[in-house]
Amino acid sequence: MTTAAIVVGIDGSDSARHAVVWAAREAARRKIRLVIAHVAPDLPAVVAQARAWLDDAGAAAGHAAPTVTTSAELLCGPVVETLAAVSTWADTLVLGTRGLGGFAGLLVGSTAIGVTTRASCPVVVVRTPGPRAPLPTSGPIVVGVDGGTAEEAIEWAFTEAALHDTLLIAVHTWTEGRFGHGWDAVPYAVDFQALDDSMRVMLSDRMAHWREKFPGVPLELVTALDSPAHALVEQSKQARLVVVGTRGHGPFAGALLGSTSHALLHHSACPVAVVRTTS
Repeated sequence: MTTAAIVVGIDGSDSARHAVVWAAREAARRKIRLVIAHVAPDLPAVVAQARAWLDDAGAAAGHAAPTVTTSAELLCGPVVETLAAVSTWADTLVLGTRGLGGFAGLLVGSTAIGVTTRASCPVVVVRTPGPRAPLPTSGPIVVGVDGGTAEEAIEWAFTEAALHDTLLIAVHTWTEGRFGHGWDAVPYAVDFQALDDSMRVMLSDRMAHWREKFPGVPLELVTALDSPAHALVEQSKQARLVVVGTRGHGPFAGALLGSTSHALLHHSACPVAVVRTTS
């Protein structure tokens, strides 16, 4: 084991338990330690409950990955800001989708959104097809690629695919061009097959460096006339993990997370990794 660590934030919810299991299995694959963290007010009654949650989460982690070195941290402070501070030293931060205080109609909680927009390290939000559905343990890893996708997200996806010895699917989408706006819009005269062919060549060129760096990772290229969010949500139905990049940072990063990342955090059928660019 190294000093590197995966940190999973928990709150006693079923969603957090899914996150603990995913994080423990991932730590076992990476051969690094797991830190289970809970952020709570410094009040005796709350602290007692928090320690019970940490104990339960530790037991779940031990069952999922018995060989992983696990520790627990009880932290005090505002939840989002405290976990964002943790992300400055964590290798990866893992969260559930919705805590104990969440409403059934909200598919992802404010903590997950807030931390994802502020974190310095990759954040994995652990989603499943349903509340009682098992975590996906098979299938490819999917990475969304467009002109603004940071190389960090692509490299992270390749690294995960190599770690899990699985297929990586790189997805690039494009939309039909139109003149005008609204009902008066007129479609461009476009040879869609030729455009798709050119997009596939562009995607292949973008992946060429990473194919050389990760020769053992099988790669499938997918191009589609679709929105990025819809295409990636569809891909998530048969994937074990979807990876996207983001350029958001700092206290006002929520506006910069992007519609694709938001859609995935709300609707993906598998865990979603949001990887920050450092450039």
